Amino acid sequence: MIKIDSLSSDDVCHILQYNVYENLQKDIKIGLNIMKPLNPLYSVLACSLLPFLINAQTFNGGSLDDALNWTPNTLPTTGPGSVTVNGQFDTTVTNRNWTVNQTGGTMTASSTDPVDFDGGSWSIDGATASWDIGRLDFTNFTVNVTNGGTFRSNADAGNAFLNAGSSITIDSTSQFFGSNNLNENLRFGGGAINVDGGSATQFSIRGGTGTINLDGGTVNLRRNRGTINLNLLSSGTFSVGDNRTLVQADWSAGSTATVTLDDDEWAESRWGSGQLFFEGDNNSTLGGGGLTWAQVTTAGGLDGIHSFSYDSGTETLTLVAIPEPSSIALLGIAGLAFYVFRRRSTPAR
Repeated sequence: MIKIDSLSSDDVCHILQYNVYENLQKDIKIGLNIMKPLNPLYSVLACSLLPFLINAQTFNGGSLDDALNWTPNTLPTTGPGSVTVNGQFDTTVTNRNWTVNQTGGTMTASSTDPVDFDGGSWSIDGATASWDIGRLDFTNFTVNVTNGGTFRSNADAGNAFLNAGSSITIDSTSQFFGSNNLNENLRFGGGAINVDGGSATQFSIRGGTGTINLDGGTVNLRRNRGTINLNLLSSGTFSVGDNRTLVQADWSAGSTATVTLDDDEWAESRWGSGQLFFEGDNNSTLGGGGLTWAQVTTAGGLDGIHSFSYDSGTETLTLVAIPEPSSIALLGIAGLAFYVFRRRSTPAR
């Protein structure tokens, strides 16, 4: 038998093409028994996946940028790296096209300079997995925080950059933390923060333009000095304690998400300036354009079903919907049934 890690991916694909491997998914070994011809689709799939299986790297601790700290001694650029222990990024280098799955340990930085990534992805997966770094500089790099993981960028020493093609995604049990310093934190450069049931709190947007997608969960900004394109996809809460620049908010139909800004009676003026959207349309395009704030806050004023509702006491805006006819009918039937029950249960006089 030949162990799989002794072969290159080209070797394995060559064996597959000549049909001389035996039951790869049953045992991660390859036999030399001649087999009947394989389905070509299986060969294509196996050849596409095998480079990742063969070239997978395991991190052993220390500096993440030192290839000698990985087994085998290469950085995770040719296959997925596995991280389960504490590690430290060398802030003097740019990490390019890494693919890493972290299920444990805390990642830190060697200095207050940015942790620099250009291309690739990193998954922070699990309650024992976390990042606790200062500044970051991400371009075309994605971070996925799942299953209770934690990502913290405490950028008190300067700005953290989330540039074009980059994103940080936080799922339902995970967290993103920023800095206590109102003046030094995340700067958008076209990147995105996706909150899918998790929480993104205690951070400020220093400047630039970027996107926040809220699909359940909580986003709480201490201060905003950038331009935020906010998409309210389903539910959740978005709030800014000190809003100094533009927040463009777009509600999807049926969304129950709320937006709270630290500005007095902010919603009507932002509708008038075209900063509030429903299904991608604002005051200049919805219903042919020209809808007033009074119209869109009247029941069904946006599309016959939805309207905006503003609470002046809390400075909170939300989207509400007229109950569907079927829901009203069910309520009527329930009320009638209750009335009949009461009549039958009342003794005759």
